[in-house]
Amino acid sequence: MKPKRAAGAAVWLGIGLLAVGSASGETWKGRNLRFTIARAALRMGPLRIQPVLYLTDAGYDSNIYGQIERPVKDYWLQAGPGINVYAQVRKKIVFSVSESPRYVYFFETRRERAWNNYLQGEISLLFNRIFISGGGLLNNYKFRYPFEIDIWPRLKEKGVFGSFLYQAGRRTSFSIGARRTDYAFENLENEFRNLKARMNRTESYLTATGYFQATPRVMFSLGAEYGLIKFDDTAASYGDSESRAAFIGIDFSPTGRVRGSVKIGYRELSPREAGKQGFAGVFGDSSVSLRVTRALTVRGQYGRDVFFSVWYDNAFFVNNRYGAGASLYVIRRKVRLDYDYGIHRDSYGSGRRLDRTIQTVGFFFRLGEKTGIGLRGGTYDWKYNYYPGDSRRTFVGLNLTYDY
Repeated sequence: MKPKRAAGAAVWLGIGLLAVGSASGETWKGRNLRFTIARAALRMGPLRIQPVLYLTDAGYDSNIYGQIERPVKDYWLQAGPGINVYAQVRKKIVFSVSESPRYVYFFETRRERAWNNYLQGEISLLFNRIFISGGGLLNNYKFRYPFEIDIWPRLKEKGVFGSFLYQAGRRTSFSIGARRTDYAFENLENEFRNLKARMNRTESYLTATGYFQATPRVMFSLGAEYGLIKFDDTAASYGDSESRAAFIGIDFSPTGRVRGSVKIGYRELSPREAGKQGFAGVFGDSSVSLRVTRALTVRGQYGRDVFFSVWYDNAFFVNNRYGAGASLYVIRRKVRLDYDYGIHRDSYGSGRRLDRTIQTVGFFFRLGEKTGIGLRGGTYDWKYNYYPGDSRRTFVGLNLTYDY
């Protein structure tokens, strides 16, 4: 079944099961949404409004393109407002819109200056044992490409999504979800890559998940996912393909001593064209923090997945990432000191490998209950086994965080 049709079927199934959901109770997704609305800072009639200010790395970067020779240094920032608006109708229907325009400014590198915009809208239906939601997103932004090479392409994302959740009991629930996203890169190319030709694609996924609330602060999940990837250019390195995955997960409450989530599973990525190499292996996406004492929090990260490559002689690569860090709160928790260390390794079937090492330190001052502002700086090192020479960038910048 195609994801779009599956989303529609899930909605009609939910409507048909409303009688089953008439017993007392509420879904955990419904509770979370009501809690988010209740915490919104402003109220205007039927609207709840949560304003946000984004400020990212307003400072200095010694190598904005990650070049080995003749690195380009510059001062830069990304900043802008954001707003989340909620409208609730008779406690059963919630409309929500999130909008954030942000400006990326480079002091000397004029070609990288740009306006970005992030827009998402959603409608949710909240019933006793049923939670149905659907919406869309439209993002248009210029960003530092996170893998393989340091470039600043523009990407347009257009997507739709929908989900249906049934709360079978106090601890158990089941959901089905579908999403479709179009990725359109600008025509940016040189001797190594042509992003538009190689990376423009549409991804569609259908996911089924079961949840078990073990404790008020710990939830387990077990799920499966099927995806279709269709490239715009028939000559793209990998071509149309299918993705199949199964996973288990643990989610921790953001109010407990242990926070974050763990997700690990097995993925198969298969090209439809005969003769092309596929991928089969473990994938994961985990980030967990532990409050050891009132003053000390430690954290760890692990991730592994397969990604399409921009290099001409590689269809895809496997990215492994590891990280650890700690935060120390001092002066009655008004000041936070951070340290983080991370390793990213990109491995290719051709034997190529790129290792990236990131070290950062930070100093933050509390502005509110969960808000802080401060300085963050560090180093970012690239090491290649297929190219002579390594590269490094150092950076320092002003940051605003909402996870103090």
